[in-house]
Amino acid sequence: MSTIATKWGADTVRVSADWGQASDQIMGDLEGGYQVADFGHSPRAALRMALEQCARLEELEGVEADALVDEAMRGAKEEM
Repeated sequence: MSTIATKWGADTVRVSADWGQASDQIMGDLEGGYQVADFGHSPRAALRMALEQCARLEELEGVEADALVDEAMRGAKEEM
């Protein structure tokens, strides 16, 4: 299992899975019971969805939300 994480404000957002296993459940800060195959085996795509969920929870939308998600994705790092 590997993890990718980034900062969202003062919080750290993480998603973890065995990215080579299509049916593996994604764990961490992504709501909705997604599997690796739902994101084409891409940890970055799963992390982006988690960040978009964070933006919606904070009632951010449009260009402002996109800019914050893009900024957070630039800081994404895989954790061991």
